Amino acid sequence: MIISIVGGRGEPGDEGGIVAVRINDGSVAWSATDEKAGYSAPQVMNIGETRVVVAVTRLGLLCFEPHTGKVHFRFSFGTTGPTVNAATPVVIGSTLFASSSYGVGLLAVETFEKNDGSVDAEEKWRSDDLLSSQFTTPLVMDQLLLGPHGRHDIGSPSLRMVDCAQKRVLWEEDGFGACGLIRVQDTVLAVRSRGELVVAKPDKTGFHSMSRAQIATGEVLALPALSDGRLLVRDSAGLVCLDLRSDD
Repeated sequence: MIISIVGGRGEPGDEGGIVAVRINDGSVAWSATDEKAGYSAPQVMNIGETRVVVAVTRLGLLCFEPHTGKVHFRFSFGTTGPTVNAATPVVIGSTLFASSSYGVGLLAVETFEKNDGSVDAEEKWRSDDLLSSQFTTPLVMDQLLLGPHGRHDIGSPSLRMVDCAQKRVLWEEDGFGACGLIRVQDTVLAVRSRGELVVAKPDKTGFHSMSRAQIATGEVLALPALSDGRLLVRDSAGLVCLDLRSDD
């Protein structure tokens, strides 16, 4: 099935906030909730031995059963107005994190499996001071989170490495700007909104930039993609494809 946060309206019992479509024939397998759509992609993960889907909607962080849409738990996340929930939830151990900007910040919930096989979660904390990613999904690196902090439309976000267990910022690259992040083992490809590609090896001590190159002429706000060694970047002028494969 393909599961999508559609945000459709419906009568009670026939809601279309989340919809699962069968791949073989395009028919609707199930639809559930009256959640409004955001911009974040659902993610499949395990909580204990239980397979679940986690997703950020317009105003919530949800966990639900993939074959029926039954909601295991929901936390309020986001705010009304001209705002965006775009970053995908990430997991460190048994802790689930959701991040947004607009005064929302970072939400941490502790997940657990019950004896009957169902799952639940408890809110650990919320903080707008640690990490508030407007668009980009933070990267998990050695139990730490790497991501942009701040809003592109009213300033220049910094790039931060955050220790969520200790709730502290380890380091910060001021004025880094909005960026898309791709991890390749211990290396990170950061495509900045101004069209610069930065290759770095970040760790708890710093960003450690290895090389930089201007790869686009227009503004880059779409997230980059890496496929079979080729980096795809869309800017305001068009699409750029870079072959990053080595000769050997």
